Amino acid sequence: GNPYLNLNAYVLKLPATKEYIYSIRISFHQNVYSLREPTIIVGAGTWSSANIIGITGNLTKIRASIKNQVATFIEAYRSVNPRR
Repeated sequence: GNPYLNLNAYVLKLPATKEYIYSIRISFHQNVYSLREPTIIVGAGTWSSANIIGITGNLTKIRASIKNQVATFIEAYRSVNPRR
């Protein structure tokens, strides 16, 4: 219930070098319940990627890194939720 994908991309331009330092993190959240107390339902992160950190002068590289992280999530999601 109530699943959502959270994507955080932080990008900072370094004026002295005209490069960008960036951090990307993606996580999936949904409602879960405890087997011990199934009437209590809480939101929880059930999947996350490693935090990607880099420095580049090319914004296309940052976009590609974001696309790769989303593709990694889709692959993980499909592995446990096969199409019928």
